[in-house]
Amino acid sequence: MIQCNDSPSKDSQPTNQSKSSSSSVGKFVKIPEKESNIKFSNPNKETWDRYIRNFNYMYNGSGVAVGDINNDGLPDIYLVSNTTSNKLFLNKGDFRFEDITTKAKVDGGGGWHNGAFMVD
Repeated sequence: MIQCNDSPSKDSQPTNQSKSSSSSVGKFVKIPEKESNIKFSNPNKETWDRYIRNFNYMYNGSGVAVGDINNDGLPDIYLVSNTTSNKLFLNKGDFRFEDITTKAKVDGGGGWHNGAFMVD
């Protein structure tokens, strides 16, 4: 998920690779939702009154933050949505995640969200 080059640096640590990505070292590989358990969508229905007139930056996206929230050494993912709930996914290893948004109380509470950061 994070590596995108063909050769790891001399300081890099071994990582778990998904079964679906083992033959594609160094390339981004799409991991199916059924395998990763990451279910997220940021739909933006384009309307003049709701978005374009009031918010010129609707196409800039909303936000992604990656960090290790439980100190297990695995990168967890926080996804921000403009029109739906934000999502926090806890990395369980081997590119499998658990949606802990409700438990962590970080759904954003409605409204328009853009921008995310995480300090690890």
